[in-house]
Amino acid sequence: MHLRISPFFLFVSSLSLVVNTTQRHVRETGHEIPMANKKSRKVSKASDYTSRSHYEKFAEVYNNWQEYPTDADVAKQFGIASERVKNRLRNYLGMQKRHPEMDLPPLLNRKDSDFEKGFIVYFEDYLRAEEYRIDMKTLGGKGRYVITSAMYNGDLCREWWTTLKRYAKDRDATLVVLPTKYGTSLEQLPDQLKGYVCFEDAMLNEVFRINATAHIRPTTLHPLRQVRATRRNLSEIIASPKVDLNFIPVSNNALPKVTMTTGSCTFPNYNPGMVGAKAEKQHLFGAVVVEIVDDTTFHFRQLIADDKFGVCDINMKYYHPHGIRQIDSVDTLVTGDWHVWQTCPVVREVTYGKGGIVDLLKPKFVIKHDLMDSTSISHHNQHDRVLLAQLSAAGHLSLRAELEANVDEVVYILQSSGDADIVVVRSNHDEHLDRYLTEARYMNDPTNYRIGHELVPPMVDGEMPFAWYVRKRILERIAAGELKMDGDVAMKRLKFLVRDEDFYRHGIQLGMHGDKGANGARGSLQQFLKGVGATVTGHNHTPMIDGPNWVVGTGTRLKLAYTKGLSSWCNSHVVIFPNGQRMMINIIQGAWRKV
Repeated sequence: MHLRISPFFLFVSSLSLVVNTTQRHVRETGHEIPMANKKSRKVSKASDYTSRSHYEKFAEVYNNWQEYPTDADVAKQFGIASERVKNRLRNYLGMQKRHPEMDLPPLLNRKDSDFEKGFIVYFEDYLRAEEYRIDMKTLGGKGRYVITSAMYNGDLCREWWTTLKRYAKDRDATLVVLPTKYGTSLEQLPDQLKGYVCFEDAMLNEVFRINATAHIRPTTLHPLRQVRATRRNLSEIIASPKVDLNFIPVSNNALPKVTMTTGSCTFPNYNPGMVGAKAEKQHLFGAVVVEIVDDTTFHFRQLIADDKFGVCDINMKYYHPHGIRQIDSVDTLVTGDWHVWQTCPVVREVTYGKGGIVDLLKPKFVIKHDLMDSTSISHHNQHDRVLLAQLSAAGHLSLRAELEANVDEVVYILQSSGDADIVVVRSNHDEHLDRYLTEARYMNDPTNYRIGHELVPPMVDGEMPFAWYVRKRILERIAAGELKMDGDVAMKRLKFLVRDEDFYRHGIQLGMHGDKGANGARGSLQQFLKGVGATVTGHNHTPMIDGPNWVVGTGTRLKLAYTKGLSSWCNSHVVIFPNGQRMMINIIQGAWRKV
């Protein structure tokens, strides 16, 4: 037998319950419950919440630490769960702040090591002591800022803090600390942070702000997913012990906005358990350098401490707790997806030209993704007659011409990179040529009929056709006297990875393009995190940092024939320093740093 209750009966019962509750409250407290209206739900008087005796009783029990020494003892007295004591504490201090006319008694600081002497904690001590606050007048303008975070109740990493202060002094930068909150206990910050902490949002220029009020819990594994959308073109930095980075499209043509997190200057202080263990693994001693160029332009870079609490920067200096020293070169430069014939000439010059990134940083390895675009034979274009006509007019339907352009580019990179080894990662655009040959499309392509037949035999013999052609033509040019370089040295410096070939530097996997995942699935950072660990990949053209997994941007123009709608593309490279530290470099309006 099923009992059916009519909706009208439920409504009448609910109404009776509300009336009875209201009448009981009036009898017990002598105050009516205020009725909220649609215009405002704000209550004007503290007495409207509940009687003053409610708070006095809490203060009486909470301050009696001899009889109620733990939160569990306090909770038992009120018949509530122990974790709710912290909520009542927060509510009490908030009421004390908002309604001084109630004259609520002060509370003892139970977390203070000397609290037996009766140390009193007020609302300001609880959260925002003025002595910690940074001078807000120092924020804003064409300056350089080093921004990190600190956990309440976390011990300061003195070595990393010393390094940051040394760096800030040498680089004439303002050091800023954003607080992060974990749990509901009484809050404390290390004394060394006095004068550095930013509690309020601050605009550094018209398009970049410090978001100090996001209040993302430090245990959040994907903190940038928790941030509410800001106005269209506003980039921001948010406090978190993780180092994450997202580029967000805002326009069909303008640069994307960027959101990033800080890293931390305090040791992890998490509760035991799975959530705390995960958070502790991704807790990094780090900071972000933000360089304001003008009202709408800025550069930024990640500073992530090594195991000796030191950090390198692109001024070729290594900062550590005991001093500063010069470094001769970086270990590796991973450039954005290159796409010869689509490469941006400004990015090319900034990367390889005189006074550019390679010239100044002198990497030992240069990693290239999507070196060949395969414009001339791409299966994506074969049914677009209008585009094919446009490519034909530009001379871009000749596979031989495209291969020769790639040979020219490899020679240029070899000549512009000192003694660096050039490592070409097997990528999906390079493999468009393989697909073109295996499908025998050249048989119906008069323009590329002959070169197609030339490339098939080495492919049948197990060679990668693109790599085979580039090596062959470089050696032929050297033999003909067109190139002044040692053929053996050039071949030794030039390495083409086969698909699924590992290439590690400082424990970071650099041999994956990012398009392929596990068991034939598409590549994703979550798969790489679980199965590989630290990576630097390409493919997406949108730079990203998600914990140990980094993605470079693109070396192409930001608007190509096939890009439609909003874009998050950016011209971004990743540098790996000799200490294994990574840093992302972004080329913005032809510049990669503030000089």
